[in-house]
Amino acid sequence: MSPISRISIAAVLVAMAAQISAGSFELITSTDPGNSDDSGCAVKVTDIMGCTGTSNTFGGGDCNLTGEHSAEVCGSAAVTVNFSAADPAAGVPVTFANNAGNGEGCDFPNGAVGATCTAP
Repeated sequence: MSPISRISIAAVLVAMAAQISAGSFELITSTDPGNSDDSGCAVKVTDIMGCTGTSNTFGGGDCNLTGEHSAEVCGSAAVTVNFSAADPAAGVPVTFANNAGNGEGCDFPNGAVGATCTAP
């Protein structure tokens, strides 16, 4: 096999792996860019439907919240965390929706800062 063929095969495999790799969510404390005195809960989004970024803040900085909270991320998308829907067996659901109505989600194991989950 020629070196060019090996490089081509390797490039295809890398591209396929990138397409099937799952994105992730992380519950963090962040400072609102518009108000440096206002820290709050936020969701860090990594590689979800082309979006990588941190949502606007919502609620308190410790993320010890109840209810459903949504925030903008990546300009035209939104993440929603439903702390009230927490199921001890399943966790705290987080969902991502882009402006076309497509979405992905998973369940944080709990509502604590640092909780992570990987979208299927």
